[in-house]
Amino acid sequence: MGLITFRQGVEGNRPFIECTDNGVGMTEYDLERVFAVAGRRFVHTPEYIEERAAWSKLGIELYPNSQFGIGVLSYFMLADELQVTTRRFRQDGRFGQLLDARISSASGLFRLTEQEGTDLPEGGTRVRLYLGESRNSSAREILGELLCVAEFRTEVHDGKGPPLIWQAGILGTEADYLLVDDGYIWLNADKPEGSVLADGIVTSERHPLVTVNLHGKHYPHLSVDRRDIIEGWEIDLPRQALEWGIGRMAKWQGMSMQLLWEMEEHYPKTTSQLFSILVDSHAAIPPRPHVKAKVEPGHIGCFLWDALVGLDYWKERNPGPRALNAVERWRIELLEEAGLIQPNKLKPLARKSELKHLLAQPGDALLLYKLRVSRDPFSEQVEKDLGFLDETIEFTTLCEVAFSYGYELKFLLDHLEHYKPLGVQASPTLLSNHTRHSLTNIQAEDWQILATSLKQHDRQGRSVHAWDVLRTASLLKRSIQEVARRLSELAPVANLQLQFKPEALEKVQLKEGDLQLLPSQHEENEFWLNGTVLAMDVLQLAQRLGRLPHEVARRLSELAPAAELHLAFAPEVFEQVEFQAGDLQLLSWNLNGRAPWLEGMVHMTHVLRAAQTLERLPQDVARRLLELASLTGLQLDFRPELLAGLELKEADWQLLSRDVDGVAPWLEGTVHLQDVLRAASKLNRSHQDVVRRLSELAPLAGFQIDSKVQALEKLELQEIDLKLLSRDLDGKPPWLQRSVSLWHAIRASSLLRLSLQKAAHRLSELASLANLQLDFKPENLGRIKLTQGDEQILSPGSGKHASWRDGTVYIWDVLRRASNLRRSPQEVARRFAELAPLAGLQLGFAPDAFVNSALHEVDLQDLASLAEFFALAQRNHDDTMAKARFRLWWLTDEQVEQLLILLMPLFATKLASEPLQNT
Repeated sequence: MGLITFRQGVEGNRPFIECTDNGVGMTEYDLERVFAVAGRRFVHTPEYIEERAAWSKLGIELYPNSQFGIGVLSYFMLADELQVTTRRFRQDGRFGQLLDARISSASGLFRLTEQEGTDLPEGGTRVRLYLGESRNSSAREILGELLCVAEFRTEVHDGKGPPLIWQAGILGTEADYLLVDDGYIWLNADKPEGSVLADGIVTSERHPLVTVNLHGKHYPHLSVDRRDIIEGWEIDLPRQALEWGIGRMAKWQGMSMQLLWEMEEHYPKTTSQLFSILVDSHAAIPPRPHVKAKVEPGHIGCFLWDALVGLDYWKERNPGPRALNAVERWRIELLEEAGLIQPNKLKPLARKSELKHLLAQPGDALLLYKLRVSRDPFSEQVEKDLGFLDETIEFTTLCEVAFSYGYELKFLLDHLEHYKPLGVQASPTLLSNHTRHSLTNIQAEDWQILATSLKQHDRQGRSVHAWDVLRTASLLKRSIQEVARRLSELAPVANLQLQFKPEALEKVQLKEGDLQLLPSQHEENEFWLNGTVLAMDVLQLAQRLGRLPHEVARRLSELAPAAELHLAFAPEVFEQVEFQAGDLQLLSWNLNGRAPWLEGMVHMTHVLRAAQTLERLPQDVARRLLELASLTGLQLDFRPELLAGLELKEADWQLLSRDVDGVAPWLEGTVHLQDVLRAASKLNRSHQDVVRRLSELAPLAGFQIDSKVQALEKLELQEIDLKLLSRDLDGKPPWLQRSVSLWHAIRASSLLRLSLQKAAHRLSELASLANLQLDFKPENLGRIKLTQGDEQILSPGSGKHASWRDGTVYIWDVLRRASNLRRSPQEVARRFAELAPLAGLQLGFAPDAFVNSALHEVDLQDLASLAEFFALAQRNHDDTMAKARFRLWWLTDEQVEQLLILLMPLFATKLASEPLQNT
């Protein structure tokens, strides 16, 4: 049995590390002609070639792991002297002479002698390194860090504790690792990230959930330090091995729900197959590794939300029932029943009895949620969460889950039927008989085309452009015509909006490098998604691709008709302009050589900032911009001679920038009071000082100061004025923008202890200075006496950025405020009718419609939500019921129907258009 032993100790006063193996040893020829010669490899010797051929005839392949032939030289990075003792075990079964070799340095003499004695009686080799005085290497620590899997039993003895031992071919305990493929791949029980090894030694490569040992025919090409894999690492190997080892995984004691959830993220198809086996075998597994309690996957299912949200739901939040949707309430109930979380006093799920045949399977969560993964750049900690998509499942989402998890589309569509009691349903376009029949003809290749075409857009938009077709064809190595034709066939089923004509692409042939010219999701090309290519885009592409600008421009002009790109330049102009280093920075808005680019008029501020950033004279920058004008169409909005001798301080740059941070965007047009207040607050300067300096800079920078604001130099704004102009009434940014609502005036009256008339009067005076519009007439406020609750009634909602949607008060607004204030809907509706004209609001209801005693007997929050669903569904009964099942999960269908009956009179009169989207 093979054995490798490391020993570390001291001989006399010389520390050493030695490695002994019981292999076949070396001959004198091996030592002199291979071992001691840099660049020579044993695999090139006649003896090895002959022996390898002999073993190959017996069906045994030998795979050497040496690459560079400089192993011995590396010893001297640690050692001052090297001693090699070896005895050859010959092919005829006899043992050779004991040999001893000493090398004093990497460039020193090689002394080889024959020895007498019984050392290494079974053959093998011992290499001893005599360490230098300044080297304190520990074999125990280094091997403990680098060696994960040993091909032969390996031991470390250093007298500092019990021997460190690796058993041959074993990664760790069976509870922690499962060997899923004989010899090289293990599944980790509780490590989300595994290592990629080369002959058992750790490399810098990582892989999710599995530890891979690349050896034999899979041994990769490594960097000189053996840390990095250069090539030869087939990244699909783990997936293939896991599929092969599904039977082993299903019986493994280390299998847990946590591992199943982790596998779903990285190996979805394998997870769905494994889950089916666990369910069919009525298996019980622990929720987490090394936990005694067990749950049945056949009872709780496999739903990724449980892992990322459900198990810690009550630890991180304590929400009311309305924060949960029906699916989440169902999952929490199952987790409670399984004993995985503590029960909470939530209302029961109304339709639980209808869910007998619903078992969550891998992939179900991703029908409703989008998995978002981020990595903290400092701690390298990975954060995962789920963003809700929609309870109506669209075609692209269905396809993505089906083909990722290995389901048939029709099977997944039928499976969705079990979610109906929870309000989850397929998009109406998927429910027709024609569509169901079409789904049987959609293959994985079709999904590749769809996914690639839609990848760079919001999939809910579903617009496919000609350049998407060209890019997809190139990436998938399919013909342009084939991709265009298949997309046009899939368009009705996938609800795609084709922004190209298939016949226009019939004769297009892509050349090498065209793919890099076409719009994509790459951050540097995002500005291209509207189909317009600017001259600066061409310059940037040319620089990034190492091509000449006029070549890029010419090829783009050839591709433009088919790709439906609009060129905002004449290609021939690029042959007339000689480009210089720094031109791209000069033409970019943020002086970084990337979009957004300058357009139209160039302000003096940009020229001065460019001169400072690029360390050039302002006059040179202006002159260069004029030279590029024939290409860019840019114009200067000032006379270049004004630049002579002009210098700005850093504080001036801050004043000139819109966000008071010294970078673009710059002030332009008219400067209003909010700009002054923002600068005064951020720079800790008086508003008079800011106005005075801005007045001096305005002629140079090309903006104007509102004449009313200029008067501020002589006007003392009081602290209460700053509070009135601030959105949160605290005298700090953010400031009011565009308009002042009656609600703001009422809040100011309450918080600042002013009469409503005084607050409104001062706001009207300040509004003219701040270029604000009043949504009310101050003179009308004398006719109204504020009552308790008016502020809450006129409040547009929670959140600092809340506002009345399209200036209208809707039925659900009345119901929610009545519930919050514990007043009758009739009373709140009447008060809205009195306040709305003063507040500049219109009514989306008839106040008299709330005269109904039955409204006092129901939960007004439930009724408000249902009213909003009813409007969103355009008064469609089935869609309203589905939304109610999903969001009002504690109500039965009968209770929802009763609430709808109460709502009908409220919707009978339509005074303002209902919001049908984005509610």
